[in-house]
Amino acid sequence: ATVACLTAAVAHAQLAPFVPDGHTVLLYHLDEGQGAVVRDASGHAQEAVLQGAAWAKGLLGGGLWFDGRDDSAFLAQPDALRALKQITVECWFKPEQMSGRRFLIGHDVGFHFEVDDGAAMSISLYNLGGGVPNAEGKPHQQVLAGGVSIRPERWHHLAITYDGTNVTYFLDGVLRDRKPGPKDFALGAKSRGLWLGCYVGMDYWYSGTLDEVRVSDV
Repeated sequence: ATVACLTAAVAHAQLAPFVPDGHTVLLYHLDEGQGAVVRDASGHAQEAVLQGAAWAKGLLGGGLWFDGRDDSAFLAQPDALRALKQITVECWFKPEQMSGRRFLIGHDVGFHFEVDDGAAMSISLYNLGGGVPNAEGKPHQQVLAGGVSIRPERWHHLAITYDGTNVTYFLDGVLRDRKPGPKDFALGAKSRGLWLGCYVGMDYWYSGTLDEVRVSDV
């Protein structure tokens, strides 16, 4: 037990906020702690506006807390996320209510990034806003991986990548699955909003805290 505690303490001490690089298209540290605007550290000036979500203690500084009923943060025009051919979506999250589908990040008809019943994780991908089938005849595909244990009241890191062919899942720094995805999707459409904590401001409300939200184009 002592070794496990020391290992956890060392791992926690090595954590640091995400640093933007040339592939970062959106990065929310969520450290503002006051006001109604979430600042974007990616350099693309994609600020989001709080819609009920509350500032809270995060894993690394501040975070955002969502009540699981009607809280979100909203970015009206995520222009830097348009027509991505590859993507990585990731965040730190500490869930509370676990039942059902819980959307962490959702770009309307671009991608949706979620955890389900504390036992699965998935990303939904849309080709050119979901209105244009790819060469396989698919305008949209949800790619889900199960068999994981996401525990309430505990910080987890989730990252899901799409390289134009495969979808790969990492939970708490561990590769958990890789599945075939749709081929050659271009993600995102003009003037489609991005939400933290729900599906398009309507459903699948996330309950818990988010920290260090990042989207990359690779």
